[in-house]
Amino acid sequence: MACAIGKLPVPTKDGYWGVVHAVQEQPSPRLQDYGDHFSPEFCDFLDQCLHKNPLLRPSAAGLLAHPFITKNYSPREHANGRLSRDCQPPSAEALEHSRQEMRTIAEKAQSWCRDHADAFRRLSYISKSNEVQDTSNGSKIMVLAKQLRLPVDEVARHFAFLDEYCE
Repeated sequence: MACAIGKLPVPTKDGYWGVVHAVQEQPSPRLQDYGDHFSPEFCDFLDQCLHKNPLLRPSAAGLLAHPFITKNYSPREHANGRLSRDCQPPSAEALEHSRQEMRTIAEKAQSWCRDHADAFRRLSYISKSNEVQDTSNGSKIMVLAKQLRLPVDEVARHFAFLDEYCE
C-alpha cells in the first residue's frame, strides 16, 4: 500500500513507536481512503491482504486466486518473457555493461578482503573447526556469472583473488 500511495498509510509523527502503535491498535488502512484512482479489485485485494485477524484473512492460495491477481498476472506470460530473455544472446552493449559491473564488484570485493584479511582468515578458521558447510567460491561465481550473463571462466578470472582468503 505504501508503494501505491507514496507514503506510509499510518501516522508517523510519533516516530517508530507511533507506527508500531498504529499498526497494532488502529484498524487496517484502506486504499479506497486515498482516492478513487485505484481499481475496486486492487482495493479489495489489499484489504484482504491487510486484514489483521489471520482467521479472517484468506490463505496465500486464496489471495493468489483473487480477481485482481488472475486478471493482471499470467504465470505463462511471465515464464515466456523470462525464457525469451534468457534464450536471447545479450547485446554487445549489455555485455559491456555486465563486464563493467563485474569489474566494479570484483574491485570492491578485493579491496574489502584486503582491508579485512585478518578477520576473514579467522572466520575461515572458525568455520573449518566447527565444520560449517559453506557455499564454495565456485558456486558463488557460477551464480554471479548467470546473473550477469557472462561466461563462468571470465567471471572466475576476476575473482581468483578469493582463493587467497577462502580455502
